[in-house]
Amino acid sequence: YHGSLNQIKFVISKLKLFIGTDSGLFHLASALRVPTIAFFGQTLFSRTGSYVETSNEISIDYPCRPCKSNFTCPHVNCLNLINNQQIISTIDYVIKKYEKKFNLNN
Repeated sequence: YHGSLNQIKFVISKLKLFIGTDSGLFHLASALRVPTIAFFGQTLFSRTGSYVETSNEISIDYPCRPCKSNFTCPHVNCLNLINNQQIISTIDYVIKKYEKKFNLNN
């Protein structure tokens, strides 16, 4: 998407759920109080995540997290080993938690 920051802010503010990575768009959605789910691989939610209640993470405990290879990891298993069931469970959890507040069931 190649819009201005105000345009991106507008689009994100209309979302019922944001799913993305630990990125600027995740932090913007979080700041706008949109329910968010972010994938955290090399970074830790406790360090770079959001303190907003509606923010949620998907990650796994992996021995080298946070990244000890200066982000030049040859395998990125901290992301590659996240399984589909973990993703689905997190999405279900967030929808159930916020469905009434944010009308997520429609």
